[in-house]
Amino acid sequence: MFHPWLNIVSWPRVAHLRFARMPVIKCVECGQKFDSDSSPTVPFCSLRCKQLDLRRWLDEEYSVPVEDEESSAEGENGDAASS
Repeated sequence: MFHPWLNIVSWPRVAHLRFARMPVIKCVECGQKFDSDSSPTVPFCSLRCKQLDLRRWLDEEYSVPVEDEESSAEGENGDAASS
């Protein structure tokens, strides 16, 4: 098959990309190594690990840090007044 953007020199360097597979990776929950191509729950190795992670988020064991706008405004005003 001819591709206008490929020339004869570059073809051997990109030919392997069509057949590339994702590597074996570690589950972010349990650390078990697994083939990411065969798991429908990537980055987790199983549905169990995925649900354990979701439970932690729902129980608020994990959280995204958020700074209140009021407290940040007070800090800026207080710093300016003391200078």
